[in-house]
Amino acid sequence: MKGVSVIGVGMIPFGKYPDTNITDLGWPAVKAAIKDSGIDARRIQAVYSGTARGGAMVGQRIMGRLGLAGLPIVNVENACSSSSSAMAQGVMAVASGAYDVVLVIGVEKLTKFGGGTLQNCTQCASNNGTKSTPTLTADLVGDWREEIIWRESNNTGLRLYTTTNVTTRRIYTLMHDPQYRMQVSAQQTAYNQPPHPGFHIGSGMVAPPNPDIHAR
Repeated sequence: MKGVSVIGVGMIPFGKYPDTNITDLGWPAVKAAIKDSGIDARRIQAVYSGTARGGAMVGQRIMGRLGLAGLPIVNVENACSSSSSAMAQGVMAVASGAYDVVLVIGVEKLTKFGGGTLQNCTQCASNNGTKSTPTLTADLVGDWREEIIWRESNNTGLRLYTTTNVTTRRIYTLMHDPQYRMQVSAQQTAYNQPPHPGFHIGSGMVAPPNPDIHAR
């Protein structure tokens, strides 16, 4: 195994780009990385492109926009770890001696399946600039379908968003589940990520277990 070095990086500002497709999000960052490296782009021997929601052949689309599609391009999908997995593949390719120069791409655009944005919370701000998480995601009302709380951009108030869809499904509140309840608490004290229950909830689910809660 030989040593591996990162010789160039490039990125675009994190943000919402409703009118920009994933290809046009990716190629400016790639162009910046190649310029930062100071090498001829023709020295790139392979590309590893990571995305979870970008669709098929994202790497080929991005490199094609730059006129560099005629080389091995591997697209990697591994949920939230897609881009880091692509990086790991690139490192191993160089370390093993398979290639001397590779390019790694990480690009994402999160939208609802079939098109459209999941939720527009106008005049609100997220709690961080990397994943744009809300202030809190939890089953607050108690009908299991979860609500989100966002802070207003001027920090003068909080907004609670909930669904208006009617459901006939009745289960215990998600806050009855210990794993779910613990992560709701962790959102406010540690890693601000949405909670997940200790059982499958979704298409094909079976009745969740009865909560083991005892009042004293």
